Amino acid sequence: MHHADVMASTPEQTALFVSVLMQSLADKPKVSVYLCQAIEKLAESLAHFSPDQQENQLTPHFELIAESLFKNAARVQEDDANNGLV
Repeated sequence: MHHADVMASTPEQTALFVSVLMQSLADKPKVSVYLCQAIEKLAESLAHFSPDQQENQLTPHFELIAESLFKNAARVQEDDANNGLV
């Protein structure tokens, strides 16, 4: 079993995990960068195995995830100009 299988094992578990990830994006830039990578790896691991598959466990959360990632990318940290967010 992979991490993605555990984090997305039920709709409730997926919603909880996505919620924690989205809240944590507001953390320090160095932490936020790792969260972006975690979201990327989770999405990759839940990728479709078949071209006929239209959705996965992250589909219901897509709008929230995209919105949070765009907000995070636009965030400016005055104390850390080289934060690696963009």
